[in-house]
Amino acid sequence: MTSRTVVHPGLSNDETPAAVLKSTRQYGGGIVVLTGIQGIGKTTWCLQLMDALRRANVVACSADTFESTLALSFIDKLLVALGHRGAEPLSDVVMAARQLLSALAARPKNISCMVIDNAQWIDERSAKALRFVLQRLADDKITVVLAGVSGAGTAAIDRMVSDDLSWGFIKRVTLEPLSPEQVQDYVAQVWDRTISARTAERLRRSTGGTPLLINAAMEHAAGPESSAQNPWPDAVPYVAPGKNPFAAMLDALELGPARSVVEFVCVSRDPIEQDRVQRIGHALNEPTDVAAALASGLVRGTRTGQTVQLRPFHDLLAVGVRDSLKSHRLSSIHRAIAGEVDDPRLALQHRLLLQEPGTAELFAEVSSGVDHALADGQPELALQYLRSAMDRFSGSRRDDCIIEACLVASVHHCIAEVMDLLPQVQSMLPDAVRDFALL
Repeated sequence: MTSRTVVHPGLSNDETPAAVLKSTRQYGGGIVVLTGIQGIGKTTWCLQLMDALRRANVVACSADTFESTLALSFIDKLLVALGHRGAEPLSDVVMAARQLLSALAARPKNISCMVIDNAQWIDERSAKALRFVLQRLADDKITVVLAGVSGAGTAAIDRMVSDDLSWGFIKRVTLEPLSPEQVQDYVAQVWDRTISARTAERLRRSTGGTPLLINAAMEHAAGPESSAQNPWPDAVPYVAPGKNPFAAMLDALELGPARSVVEFVCVSRDPIEQDRVQRIGHALNEPTDVAAALASGLVRGTRTGQTVQLRPFHDLLAVGVRDSLKSHRLSSIHRAIAGEVDDPRLALQHRLLLQEPGTAELFAEVSSGVDHALADGQPELALQYLRSAMDRFSGSRRDDCIIEACLVASVHHCIAEVMDLLPQVQSMLPDAVRDFALL
């Protein structure tokens, strides 16, 4: 199978192209609004719908970023796709809309669907003309699909689509990033590869759960060629080439109080309360502007009781922000967060992420944290502490962390989590504990 034929694993039963097409047929047409982040599979969804309809029954157009500033350029492109080539250039929104209505009325009877992709790049005057047209097509037995990137695309589509009672069917579908389990399913279907849960989690972290980047990573992954049924080893390097899709959004946010909030939230990883973000800014002697950060779309807020929890717009945004920070800046934010969070486990995790050598005090804190995690029945948290500590310490202390990780995994039956550490254990000087860890 290919990505063109595999239905997005995160869709519910009524959101698949086949199910939506069935509903539009029952209602004699309708509007479908499809949104999601870049690379999530919106174009693939549209292609699958077109395949189900047969290509000859569809008029499809994609807006173009290079034409987004040219007035009525997208209406002109739609008219050409419908076989209508006007001698005079379009200049008036209402006249352009009427020309499009005439072209749609004169379309061949077999054309029952109009697909518009990359709606976020439709020029403003074309968007107004399309709104005019869509409000007059409800009884025309046609299905209109509008697809766009979340945020800019959603806003652009909302300007064109009103939840008008004249339309019997309006369906909104949002494509979400794949979970680790869905990544496993997707890779199995598209790439005919079985991957472990841990590998799927790594692949999701590096790609943000977007099929486009998953495919790019799989194309560049070094792995066995002959054994499709055997799980790939956890150490397979996955490389997702290309620029972070949110880099442009972040670059557009100038240094200042709003960007500080975005950086704090992205480095935090876990949802963090609004007032705590402000205290982190105070600890770093930086002003914060939560309202501006929310308005930028890079941070989302969820009210829980009397507090507002802040989190990044998307995992890949958080990765991009952390990667863009210099080590001293990243360490200062981790240190400030560790000093403000109430949960000692979170505080330890942030102290372990400081970009500086570990101290004897930190090593003792790691040992205590591992003991508490095991006492609470959380061996995976203990292993997380130990793996983070391996990056902070060197010499005998690092070896101690590796040995203890192997012993914890052995006792709690999760050997697969430490298989990549065995070569390092084998290279250590033999002793009783090291030999036991190898067993």
